[in-house]
Amino acid sequence: MDNPTWLLVTTGHGPAECELFAAHLVGLISADAESAGVGCELASTTGGACERGVASALLSLSRGDVDEFASRWVGTHQWVCPSPVRPRARRKNWFIGVTALRAPQAPAWRESDLRVDTFRSSGPGGQHANKSDTAVRVTHVPTGLAAVAQEERSQRRNRDLALARFAELFAAQGERGRRSAATEVWRQHAALQRGAAVAVYQGRQFQRQA
Repeated sequence: MDNPTWLLVTTGHGPAECELFAAHLVGLISADAESAGVGCELASTTGGACERGVASALLSLSRGDVDEFASRWVGTHQWVCPSPVRPRARRKNWFIGVTALRAPQAPAWRESDLRVDTFRSSGPGGQHANKSDTAVRVTHVPTGLAAVAQEERSQRRNRDLALARFAELFAAQGERGRRSAATEVWRQHAALQRGAAVAVYQGRQFQRQA
């Protein structure tokens, strides 16, 4: 697998009890990953109202059968327990969610994927530039992303400039992909579906029901 899978544990903006549950579930997932031989690293956490809990946590999975492992945990998890932080609260059912996301692949390009075209400059550069094919267009064939340089007097310098511009454009495209992934994480954090739990835990010891 070229890029790892993320597991997002989220309370969906739930109360402090859900945050306690989320922190405990992160520990369970990490322990299960170690037993299964799956690499599991805590990529990030978002704090909430509870000092001992988390509003959301992002786990990065790698090595082993990542997809099978993730499928064990994806879905809504339910904790049945009187509130340990609000003794007068009547509510006893707390829900959090686990979602699998694919981490954005690191952008990479190879020189063999580039097409370099030359043409006559139409911009400044003097008489020599206007009479020779000194302008350069660099095109990334797989994506169609292109950059042009024509302001230098020599083709070599324009080629170097076009390559530099292309590299900057390609990096910006990769950054947009990372921002899109971050947006998806936030959307999933806000979209917890309660009910139809894939696992139910009882009491303050979080005993998982068979």
